Amino acid sequence: MNECRIRLICRPSIKADRQGLFALPDAPAENGEPALAPIIMDADEKLLVAPELRASDAARTLWPQGVWCSEPALAECHMGQWRGMALKQLPQQALAEWLAAPEAAPHGGESLQQQRLRVGRWLEAMRDDARKITAVTHASVMRAAIAHALDIETAAVGRIDIEPLAVVTLYWRGRWRYRLTTARG
Repeated sequence: MNECRIRLICRPSIKADRQGLFALPDAPAENGEPALAPIIMDADEKLLVAPELRASDAARTLWPQGVWCSEPALAECHMGQWRGMALKQLPQQALAEWLAAPEAAPHGGESLQQQRLRVGRWLEAMRDDARKITAVTHASVMRAAIAHALDIETAAVGRIDIEPLAVVTLYWRGRWRYRLTTARG
């Protein structure tokens, strides 16, 4: 049986995150973030990165000699009219609707349910790939991947906290499995 391993690495935080803003796609990673150390990859490992600049900036640090491909399925949730806005600037009723209903997209972009379906389709397309896959992406994508892998309702993904630089590993062995590993110093 083929085993697919997908390791998702959460991109570093950026100024917009700390200010409670929905970041624009071209927001760069910043100097002064916790140091990213290059990671060792298998020779045949497939390297992917979300299309936003802040993700590719992190990939350059993680894989200084590596070649990666931009993967649209790993993109941050499209926040429509809310891009660049702070949570406190949003119409409170629209924000409450978005938080309560995964299918809602009051910002005119992508709903959380649409994001989960997009990420789920990508995972299913990858499961027959016997190579190891490592990707730099966003916390929302990682939450959607966990929800898909464990068949958790989309409404519950907001209760999954993912820190910057966190790593989530998913395996396909006839069904998706989520593995937590120990820290090794």
